[in-house]
Amino acid sequence: MSEERKHLFRLPIARIIKEKYEQKSLEIRDIALHLDSTIRKIKLIEIQENFKDVYSKEQAQSLVDFLCIGPNEAVLSKEDAEKYKSLLSTWRKHINEGKLGSAVKLLENHSLDEITYLPFEHNLIMLYKLFDIKFIMAQRNFDLADKLLGAVEVRRLSPENRYHYYYNMGSLHIHKKRYDLALRYYTKANETGFEDEQEYQQSLHFNLGLCYSKIGSYLRAILSFEKTDNLIKREGASFFPMYLDNSLGMNYIRIGELHLAKKRLSSCMRYAEALENKKYMGASLHNLGWLCLKEKNYDRAKDYFKRADAFFERGEDAFFENLYYSIICLIKTEDFFTRVEIAFAERVAKEYNNKDYEVLYKTLPHLVTLQKEEKESSLKYIKDKTIPALIRNFEYDKAAEYYEALENHFIKNGKALDALEIKASSYELYKKMTQGGRAYEKKIDWPVPTFNTSS
Repeated sequence: MSEERKHLFRLPIARIIKEKYEQKSLEIRDIALHLDSTIRKIKLIEIQENFKDVYSKEQAQSLVDFLCIGPNEAVLSKEDAEKYKSLLSTWRKHINEGKLGSAVKLLENHSLDEITYLPFEHNLIMLYKLFDIKFIMAQRNFDLADKLLGAVEVRRLSPENRYHYYYNMGSLHIHKKRYDLALRYYTKANETGFEDEQEYQQSLHFNLGLCYSKIGSYLRAILSFEKTDNLIKREGASFFPMYLDNSLGMNYIRIGELHLAKKRLSSCMRYAEALENKKYMGASLHNLGWLCLKEKNYDRAKDYFKRADAFFERGEDAFFENLYYSIICLIKTEDFFTRVEIAFAERVAKEYNNKDYEVLYKTLPHLVTLQKEEKESSLKYIKDKTIPALIRNFEYDKAAEYYEALENHFIKNGKALDALEIKASSYELYKKMTQGGRAYEKKIDWPVPTFNTSS
């Protein structure tokens, strides 16, 4: 790096301090005496060393006070401010794209942490700190990120920094799988009014959609994903459209829009093949199997689930989910191997200590029983254990499938009142799926006219 480039972003406050003490006819020894330092160390500022290697933050502030440097004198020029903002923007881009090595190099080469030495640039300093928290989260140190975010005084933030604070809080909670809390913060970020760059806006709306999807509010998820779709560019092989098409496909299945789901999942598979992405190849195949199951096309569904299984590692959630729906297919077709597959599934869930799928797999024998006969213990298990567990985990789509199974069972056995009771519960669940789920939104009062109607 050339000497000129190396010092292009040297802190303006260093120049201002030098100019100020020369204006006041002070010498380096006066500065050294004030700081209880050495002349040799203070002279480093004259040979263009990094400012942070000359003064500590406290010493810098002490000099600002000693030399009576006011905010108007120490404020960054528009040119300097834009240089710093441009560097921070590039740093953020590297972090978002997972290029952590590049992010570290940029941080070190340009000594970005020197921004924290600027005495009056509170917004710029906070922007650096918020991006640094994003960097810390990218390194998966979520406890430290939580602690640093907890120390931020939100009421003092500018609208831009408030946006980044809320975005970071959303990201923190989404990594901790606290999707209802993540949704609150992403919504707050969206409401700040700050217009972020388009590529980050699409990420915000995608994350909103993901949170809605995870708390069972599928229609709102679709609306957020469709807004994302309007923002992205589909040029060549790209990861983001692949994620989006898979997410949209899943949620279309949940609300019964199977034709739209097929279109999205086919698109997702094309991207996954072009990118040689095994995870999303498996996800596309699995979701297409799920779609065929909804259409009662069981042979095709079995084929998709079998193909998908080759892309999943034993023990991961995708493996358990694919196995679960494979067995549902076997139950629907009264396959001879159903009981064998259920026993295998229960054994593997126990082996990997996956409690959620243990509950689901223990439910499957009860489904087999109800398909052939009336059995109170099976009805009780599904009503008292399976459905409440699914609703607690926001898996409303699976809960709805069990309500449907119970309703069909009661209709088949001539129990119309029991069927109506289940239908009522199913309807309440459907409202959650197509409306807001939890009460996380601000209450909106009914509007009334403000003009006088008496005259």
